[in-house]
Amino acid sequence: MADNNKYGNIWVSILIAVAIGIVIGFVNMGLGIWANQIQKNEPGLYYSFNTTIPIQIENQSTGIYSASVFNMGNKSAANVKAYIQIPNGRIIKYNIECIPPIISYTEQIKVDSITLYLTSLNPNEKVAISILAESNTTLPSEPVVYARNSEITATKLPTPGTFEINWNFLFIWSAIMGIIGTSLTIWNLLYRKKHA
Repeated sequence: MADNNKYGNIWVSILIAVAIGIVIGFVNMGLGIWANQIQKNEPGLYYSFNTTIPIQIENQSTGIYSASVFNMGNKSAANVKAYIQIPNGRIIKYNIECIPPIISYTEQIKVDSITLYLTSLNPNEKVAISILAESNTTLPSEPVVYARNSEITATKLPTPGTFEINWNFLFIWSAIMGIIGTSLTIWNLLYRKKHA
């Protein structure tokens, strides 16, 4: 009978520990996902650009470059400044494409760079810039690109196939580990207390 009570007490301790661990784990997971959703509810500025191979003919190098700035967030980004530069280059021709075409902007052109001033960039909108540049020296394979507003600085869009963190999965995995760790710790404390 004593053995039955002993094993019964152990199972009660385990069940209590697991229940507390589950509650703590799900609270942590819920807080993590909630914080992640709040973070997503803001402008998400990203940029991308192409890699090119400039054509070298005698002493002149020519290259075609393109860059895009996106808002992939859930909130409009106001007063966005986008900058693209071709170091050592001279801009011969350029084209600016807005999607949708009603995006309002002004432009500033220098010898080797273009700066765009966008009134706003709503979610899922983008601006693409194409440049034909030449130089008497070697041109770079990539342009220099920056974009920002008063709130955030744009991040380079990940290359397809590269690793990206799935934050929701990370929060769930952390919650599971928290449940296991908390359950084992509480069970250990309860078991020791009953057998002290």
